[in-house]
Amino acid sequence: MIANRTGPIKWASRRLWALILWSMRTRSARMAQSRFLGFVPGPMRERLWASHVRQNRFARRYGKQMIAFSLRLLVLSAGFTLLYALAVELLVRGYLVSPNSDWYADQSPR
Repeated sequence: MIANRTGPIKWASRRLWALILWSMRTRSARMAQSRFLGFVPGPMRERLWASHVRQNRFARRYGKQMIAFSLRLLVLSAGFTLLYALAVELLVRGYLVSPNSDWYADQSPR
């Protein structure tokens, strides 16, 4: 059996990145981009296209890393939420009790 050395976060980010790239290469996405450029006046169209190319270059360079970071934040957030819900549930059921201030007052040296 070959061990997965990349981990589930990187695996999910690669799959999600591939899906995003595939969706941006579809005919409908390209038509939407070209139609949007048609609404922009001539001189601004060139600047807009140059900005679009810069954004695509940035996305190709850092997109997968940003997706992996976002997935890590999602997993951490879900984990903390689960732990909080578990603590509240244990408190409600009586397995965890809040400290009694009277007991602490009795234990203090006089």
